[in-house]
Amino acid sequence: MARRRPVRRRKRILVAAEGDGEQALARWLQRLCDEQGLHLHLDVAVAGGNDTRWVVEYAVDRRRRRNETKMRDSGALVFLDSDRLEEDRAAGRDPETVRGRRDLALIYLRPKLEGLLIRLHPGLEKRFVAAHDAETRLRELWPEYKKSVSGGALAERFGLDELRRAARHDPDLRNALTLLGLMR
Repeated sequence: MARRRPVRRRKRILVAAEGDGEQALARWLQRLCDEQGLHLHLDVAVAGGNDTRWVVEYAVDRRRRRNETKMRDSGALVFLDSDRLEEDRAAGRDPETVRGRRDLALIYLRPKLEGLLIRLHPGLEKRFVAAHDAETRLRELWPEYKKSVSGGALAERFGLDELRRAARHDPDLRNALTLLGLMR
């Protein structure tokens, strides 16, 4: 009887998401990684809102607990809306100063997820809108958009080329794609 080759274990990366929209982004990134043949598993953890520091603290705790088991990860991303950053820092809640965040890559969505989704549309990759306008501007481009967007809806609307094009003008997005192996 022929021996079966052992199944190679996927490289695990924690992706901490502030809410459902960022979770959808992570699910879409998982699809893109799969399509590119990358041997990754994005372990998505939703913090459920709150301020940016709290989301990073949640990610640090989640990662510590996961790494105490056999499910050690090879890195971590934390998706944060940048529109809250200044207010959080003024309140003494700077996410950059969280103890234990060593190699967690903080990925700021500018100004928030809807702003990133605007930049995925052709010709708008350099268009950074104000946070209070982002959802309205996005609905002009994508009338069916809902706050509870799914990873599948993102995959139907956009592809890796759009994401890479936007990442050329957004260092945080470029960093995330590079860490995942989706961008060189």
